[in-house]
Amino acid sequence: FNRIKNYHGFPKKTLGYTLKKFGLKLKEFDYIIYGIIDNINPDKNISSNFLNKFLETPKKYHKRIKERINTEIIWNKKHINNIKKFAKKNKILHKLVFVDHHESHAASAYFCSPFKNANIFTFDGKGGFRSSSHYIGKNNYFERKNYLTTFDSLGYFYGNITRALGFKTERHEGKVTGLAAYGKKTKLIKYFKSFIVIDKNSFKIKFGPNYIPWFCNKKELPNFFSRLEKYSKPDIAFAAQYILEKTITHYIKKNIAKNKKINICLAGGVFANVKLNQKIREIKNVKNVYVQPAMSDTGISLGAIYAFLSKKKKIQPKFLKSVALGSEYRVKHIK
Repeated sequence: FNRIKNYHGFPKKTLGYTLKKFGLKLKEFDYIIYGIIDNINPDKNISSNFLNKFLETPKKYHKRIKERINTEIIWNKKHINNIKKFAKKNKILHKLVFVDHHESHAASAYFCSPFKNANIFTFDGKGGFRSSSHYIGKNNYFERKNYLTTFDSLGYFYGNITRALGFKTERHEGKVTGLAAYGKKTKLIKYFKSFIVIDKNSFKIKFGPNYIPWFCNKKELPNFFSRLEKYSKPDIAFAAQYILEKTITHYIKKNIAKNKKINICLAGGVFANVKLNQKIREIKNVKNVYVQPAMSDTGISLGAIYAFLSKKKKIQPKFLKSVALGSEYRVKHIK
């Protein structure tokens, strides 16, 4: 509506268009669902995970961990205050319902899929202090089994590779995926494995002089950027894609049943990576894969509604046959 690519901000024009088209008023709605963030501060479970990260990280990085947590708290506070301010102004504050970021992602994939039974995985940069989650969906049963925090974000890792290659983060990651096809195996893969560590059932990202798991520049992370400069751009992309595929497919394999065919649902910006999705489809006992078409945060609004309805009305998945759900447009042919 405003002709700005990947616009980030309050959707006033979209909301105005929708209300006008269908002749609706905000006061007529029973609930207003918000799925970008549900809490300003981390809950007890996430705080416990953060404490474990402190314990396994050298003390000289503790200050930076605290700064990062505080940065997310400030971001959360800003967005929650914005929606509350809007709701209060329009006298709908009592109708406002907040849904967890990754629960919104997971619900957007499962409840739009054609599967009655599925394992749902989300991976992105961050949201609600998490960077990924694993849910189980079975008819109207929908529940989170586990998650990884923002400090184990593969979305941020791939974003840092994007930045190191001279592209824009959260926009040009697809260029890295394409560029990877022209690269080859190098020792850079071993370097990435030194801080992205796969363990028995999951993986973790280690803080250290070689990497910090959020968007960084060369000044903040000189070792990382200097090491990459020794390799060609295609080889850097190849190594990043290789690590992404190996790490996520390992995580999925370890979290699904081994003795039966499994349906997989995917959401979160990382699953815009079509090569990764192919590798997931090739896992031996994976039967079908459904990727939410709006896998990035653009699908959060839809997913938040489904997550809410799954608790309110115990809904079941209903296949989203078309993604042509936006405003109509017509092109006049000029002779």
